[in-house]
Amino acid sequence: MVHLDSAVRRSGETCEGGRARSHSWEPNSLAYSRSFWCSQLLYSFLGVLGLGFGLLELGFRIYLIGPDFM
Repeated sequence: MVHLDSAVRRSGETCEGGRARSHSWEPNSLAYSRSFWCSQLLYSFLGVLGLGFGLLELGFRIYLIGPDFM
C-alpha cells in the first residue's frame, strides 16, 4: 500500500513539474513549436503582400513611363 501511495505522489509531482515543459513531440526541436509555425505563416503572408505591392508599383511605373518611350 505504501508503494502505491508513493507512486501516486510521484506521478502527481511529475505532472506538476511537467507544466513548464513544452508539449511538442521533441522538446528541443524548433520545427514542432507553435510559435515557429505562427511566425512562418505571418512572414509568408507579409512576403506575398509585399510582393503584390511591389509588382503593382512596377506595373504602375511601366504604365507611366511607357508612353514617353513611344
